Amino acid sequence: MFRMFRSTPSPAEKMAESFGVVIGAAACSGGISAARIMAATGRMRDVLAATADDADDAKAACLRFSSAVLAGRTAAQSGRIGGQAAATALSEIEQDLASAGH
Repeated sequence: MFRMFRSTPSPAEKMAESFGVVIGAAACSGGISAARIMAATGRMRDVLAATADDADDAKAACLRFSSAVLAGRTAAQSGRIGGQAAATALSEIEQDLASAGH
């Protein structure tokens, strides 16, 4: 049976949560295009699908990603994450994805 969140997040869930915060914050940054955000999100979706243990893990990772995007937006809008920090974090994730062949 599918559980919304596990008590201990899987590697896919942890990755989705971290990436979601960055995507949410980056989306609020005026200097990052929507096309770039969508491209990075698509590549990350592929990595999450490959990392998930099973269908339930993939669903849980998607839920964590969605929640984290909202948290990232909130953090950016409140000033807890600056635009430059979001851009730097997104660049690092893009480099990691490229190194992994995604």
